[in-house]
Amino acid sequence: IEVEKFVEREYSRHQERPVPWPVSMLALDPSGAHADQADQHPFYSLRDFRLLNQEPLCFPPSTMVSRNYFNPAWSGLRRIKNVVVIMEWAPSTADDDLRLLTAEEHSASSKLNSTQQNAVDKVHTLLAFDKGEGGNLTSEGLTEAIRAATDRKPTEEEVEQLMKEFGSSESEGVSSRGLCDMLTTGRLRPEHKGRYWVAVSLAEAETLRRVLHVRMARPVLSGRKTELALHLSMSGQESGRVLDATSGWREANSGSTQHEVAVSHGCFRYFDGDMHYLPPTLTKLVRVLQRTHPHDRELFFLSTVAARRRIERRWQETPLSTLFTIIDEWMALKQRAQAAFVRHAVKAKGLSPWEAFVAFDADNNSRLAPSELYGALRWLQVPELTAEDVVDFFELADHNRDGMIEYAEYMTLMEVPGETREHHDGEEEDKEDGEDGEGGTRREPPPKIEPYGADELREILVRRRRNELERQKEEQARRAIEQQELDLKTYKQELQACSEREGGSNPKILLPSRPADLVALLLLGDMHRNARLVEFSFNSNRHPIRTFVSGKSKYVPILIDDVRKKLQGWKCSAGHPLLPGDFWGECFQCKNWGPMTRGCQVFYGCCRHACGRCVRGHEEDQVRERSDPAGKPTCLVCDAGSELTLQVPPVSSGVEEADPPAAVGTEGHFSVTVELKLHLLPPRGQQAALMRFSPKDISNSRRLHRASVYLGEDGVIGTAARAAVVAKKGKDKVEGKEGKEGK
Repeated sequence: IEVEKFVEREYSRHQERPVPWPVSMLALDPSGAHADQADQHPFYSLRDFRLLNQEPLCFPPSTMVSRNYFNPAWSGLRRIKNVVVIMEWAPSTADDDLRLLTAEEHSASSKLNSTQQNAVDKVHTLLAFDKGEGGNLTSEGLTEAIRAATDRKPTEEEVEQLMKEFGSSESEGVSSRGLCDMLTTGRLRPEHKGRYWVAVSLAEAETLRRVLHVRMARPVLSGRKTELALHLSMSGQESGRVLDATSGWREANSGSTQHEVAVSHGCFRYFDGDMHYLPPTLTKLVRVLQRTHPHDRELFFLSTVAARRRIERRWQETPLSTLFTIIDEWMALKQRAQAAFVRHAVKAKGLSPWEAFVAFDADNNSRLAPSELYGALRWLQVPELTAEDVVDFFELADHNRDGMIEYAEYMTLMEVPGETREHHDGEEEDKEDGEDGEGGTRREPPPKIEPYGADELREILVRRRRNELERQKEEQARRAIEQQELDLKTYKQELQACSEREGGSNPKILLPSRPADLVALLLLGDMHRNARLVEFSFNSNRHPIRTFVSGKSKYVPILIDDVRKKLQGWKCSAGHPLLPGDFWGECFQCKNWGPMTRGCQVFYGCCRHACGRCVRGHEEDQVRERSDPAGKPTCLVCDAGSELTLQVPPVSSGVEEADPPAAVGTEGHFSVTVELKLHLLPPRGQQAALMRFSPKDISNSRRLHRASVYLGEDGVIGTAARAAVVAKKGKDKVEGKEGKEGK
């Protein structure tokens, strides 16, 4: 018996039949519905979605889920469908109902704390390349700020308009306060009020498409300004493909902003368990989920993926890991501003990225150490540079966490957000040869930059690494406790769901407090009044929950050895049995003439015969029917070397009623009764392992993975100590026999 957690779960499909709803409900805005009407609406907010024993996540209020996709009223463990179709929906396109959020509404939901405000000030300082009056951002710095925040290059007209809106004048530029207002008032990321994105089931999507085809150019609802479009969710893209839409939606060309489309599809891809995203999508996900801690995002993702039929993959090796490490958008913005300053400073020095890397690499090992990066940043005159800033920047670039920045990581750092870097081998070779790209004249290699602050950086890195290890240790302990509690709650729900199916719960918990279980407990003899019986049954052609078998196994009827006994033979029309004998005639089954092996006796005069092939086929049909485990008491047959693992329900299983408190002095004590059927005893001098009790924290060392109960050659069941004694006696007998043969 091994206490372990497995992937198999007792999922329920109860009440999952689709519930129809009138199309007129599309005209009802869910945000304006009363509390008594909210439960009747076919859609609910994605931020209210939660599985069993799962905490919800703060998604944008514009993302919603259909109740036919997943109903929050469902109980027990549930599977989650894949997100295939997303409905873009506006209950009313009237000016008062569908409008852009105002700057005040954006600012109210984007208030910054002191740490976030310091990050914005740092971004403003880094991006003030050509400082205007008062050290404000010029058009070039503002362009980089927009790129860092939105992953796109703004047009000159857009930059000029933003300079007028958030700067005193074009000469003075944008101050730190103006940059903060530009980032928090929704000017760069406009969103609508009254527009929603809903994950619908495939049946609902099919019905809505039928409605759209029937209505054609007419409004989907007569007398209503309701518009909708069905999008196909596609992995690896910021927006899906439009399947169908209302005529008004097509005439207005959707009306939704590019930011809204990318955010909604990114949220549903994350909800659907996707792990591969482009950098712009990750930036938007960090922003919309920044009200939740990265640990909560990770727990929500893992629990949601576990409820889907997906192959388990390590998210640590995918771009999704960024979402679980960056706290908020301001931390990401600061890191991008640091990279933008380095790109600008390198360009101002008249160096290409390759030449700058060669200059920074003081020891010519094709990698940058922290001290080399510190010297490079000091040489580039990064404003207000501290050792902590250098370590932050170094950790941003060191993707593989090997303590060095390789050239590929360096070039990734030098990429401009929103643009794809095209790598040309010929150009790189020219740079390595020291040739100028235009005139072809050889240039002198750049001077080496002296490293700086190795000891100081080492102390910071060691301190951070120590703190990180302590944090990981605490995090692992906390996750282990949370996982154990979650696993216990999940097991309770599995037992309850299992008790509702035909045949009852398996395993079945028998308690003295229940009169129906008292008789079964008394059959075991004198037991403690608080003892309980856990019965694992294999006689119903189905595993108990949380059961795992390694190796080949199958269910067979308990009387499998008797399937060839007392086979029923054929009878003639008069009821006489067809007895063995040598006959010649026509087989009543296959109608072939020839020698027969069964037939009526001559004195009966029935003249009914059967050939040998038909007789054997009739017997095999009976054997096959008797060997079929369906509808018969069964047992589980395991091949040699197989392992059967069971999870014993904990004392606080909470099935049907509260379990009695554990008896004093009985905690950890078991009485195990196992019904086994062995065809052969072990060979002479050997033991067969039958069972192993595994504690919760079992070591990975195979030396500790020894059986607890053995079967001896004499059919006696004993412990490991008895097995060792028997093995020693067998070894002594073998050595004595060899000694006699030698003499």
